[in-house]
Amino acid sequence: MADPRTALVRAARRLSEIGGLPASDGNLSARVGPRFFWISPSGIEKRGITPDDFLLIDDSGCVTEGEGRPSSEWPMHVALYGERREVNCILHAHPPGLTAFAAAHRVPETSILAEAEAMIGEICLVPYARPGSASLGKEIIACGTSPSIYLLENHGAVAVGSEVEEALHRMERAEFLAQVSLLAEGLNGAIPLTEAQLADLRRR
Repeated sequence: MADPRTALVRAARRLSEIGGLPASDGNLSARVGPRFFWISPSGIEKRGITPDDFLLIDDSGCVTEGEGRPSSEWPMHVALYGERREVNCILHAHPPGLTAFAAAHRVPETSILAEAEAMIGEICLVPYARPGSASLGKEIIACGTSPSIYLLENHGAVAVGSEVEEALHRMERAEFLAQVSLLAEGLNGAIPLTEAQLADLRRR
């Protein structure tokens, strides 16, 4: 089985390219067992992260491999992995478009773009909770087990997937959707697909 840390490094670089990891913001993880996952450390710039920087921790936050402190958001990762067994990767970032929607307590409408409707899935708006707190994980879990993107009010975005690439593509597509939505607002707003068009997409 390939080391997921290599894929996480690629995800970090791509998220940095789209402006989603300013300064030392954001955190990334990949599950490697029922109770263990690799997670990015606290306080470093993710744009230059290497595989060796990741820490292997258990569901109590205890570091079992690597040096340093795990991201302060590790309780959120534990909560999501515990609730959603199909999720093997969690990417938390602050891409500008999605974060603008999170700051406005709004969710971009996937039905304005065919690819977004077909590929992103559900986007859930998560009520504000202090970053790094156990409450944040609880608020995310309260959204249920269907969202692929969580917008954290006044904070940022979280993408989940069965593997790193799936979570990354969901975040990229959702960020593109958010930016198109914001641009379309200056053109009197985006026009969503019709119900018939949406039904056709879902059939295919």
